[in-house]
Amino acid sequence: MEDIHLIREAQQIKLLAESLTKVIKSKNNKTNPPSELNQEIENIDNLNNTMRHFLVVSSKKRASREFLLKINHELRTPLVPILAYSEMLLDSKYGPVSDEQRKRLEIINSSTRQLVQTIQDLFNAKNFDFTLDKHETNKDD
Repeated sequence: MEDIHLIREAQQIKLLAESLTKVIKSKNNKTNPPSELNQEIENIDNLNNTMRHFLVVSSKKRASREFLLKINHELRTPLVPILAYSEMLLDSKYGPVSDEQRKRLEIINSSTRQLVQTIQDLFNAKNFDFTLDKHETNKDD
């Protein structure tokens, strides 16, 4: 969406620059009144202000998104090995697990998955698409 706005703004700048060039050329010929030049300068100033505002808004949105991405990463990163190791222990990859240990591991695994889902729901509510897929879950094995 930002790219579309940027392209439109760039097109307006190009049109104004062409218009200003024409006015300046005609001014050099002394055929047009100075008010026409003043109007073009005012248009360029208005466009400049619009571009400045657009860049500030874009910058704030980008900073906000980067912040949320960082928070998402920091919240979910510790959960990846917890899920991976609890699954490996439940699968008896490190040897047999007692029934009591299995119950505790299932609680750890279930609670961790629930926390991952809660984090994902929180960020999805903010219209961001953060997903924790199997590759992320198992990459720290």
